[in-house]
Amino acid sequence: MMQVRRAGEKLDDALNKLSDAKRLIYEAHVAMAVGQGADGGGTTQGLNIGEALATIHALRANLMRVYKEVGAELNALVNAPKR
Repeated sequence: MMQVRRAGEKLDDALNKLSDAKRLIYEAHVAMAVGQGADGGGTTQGLNIGEALATIHALRANLMRVYKEVGAELNALVNAPKR
């Protein structure tokens, strides 16, 4: 049972990170549409968008790692010998 709980916690963590990534994508699109950076200055647009995209890519890589770990744990639980 503890393994199932741990797998569920990892999945919850991954979903929270995905939500953060969606928010960052939205903020990046808004900043591009408005034509200015997140701080309101037009000169920092590229830097802010670049930082947002780098963060999104890092979150995506982390999500993929977590999903693989959770999947492996769940497969191990499903394929475990029955008692």
